[in-house]
Parts: sequence; C-alpha cells; structure tokens
Amino acid sequence: MNRKQRRLAQSRAQKDPKILFRGVLYTLEQAHEWAMQQQNLAHYEDAMAMYRSILTIVPDCISALNNLGSLVHQFGEVDEAISLYHRAIRCQPANAVFYRNLGDAL
Repeated sequence: MNRKQRRLAQSRAQKDPKILFRGVLYTLEQAHEWAMQQQNLAHYEDAMAMYRSILTIVPDCISALNNLGSLVHQFGEVDEAISLYHRAIRCQPANAVFYRNLGDAL
C-alpha cells in the first residue's frame, strides 16, 4: 500500500469508524443500535461495554456519552455519570437533555 492509499484508508476509517466488540466488527451505527437494543432488553452490562468500546474509538460520540452516563447513573456511579455528561455538553453545548441529565445526577 502506497502513501496515497494509506491516507485514503485513514480518511475512510475516520469517516466510518469500525468497532471491534467480542470478535465482531461493527460500524458505529451498528454498534450504537446494538447497545441500545441491549439496554432495552435490560442487558445493561453488555450495553455499557459497547458504549465504552464506542467511546474508545469515537471519544466525542454524544449519544454514547449520554446513554452510558444514564446507565452508570442508574448503577450508582454518579461521578462517572457527571463526567460523561460534562463531556457530552462540551461536544454539544446547546443540547438541553445533557444539562437535564447532569442536573439529575448532581
């Protein structure tokens, strides 16, 4: 692979990141959908693990920040929830939902 091909591949990876989770490769959208399904099925540990995997690859993924914040808050991890909500607010300061969730955690 030459330099131009590597740059093109890196650019594509940034636009459509892949998440490797438990041996399966997901697109960001698939990973988020899977995590939300697990959350809806009350498989909270699986959902939290996927949200954390998403954030490892895309640290400013606001939906993962907010959803993981909600889950860890439910499990009593208030400090982590507050940190996640603050990160979401830094990424999207006009989103009132993040402020409401932060207020609930405080």
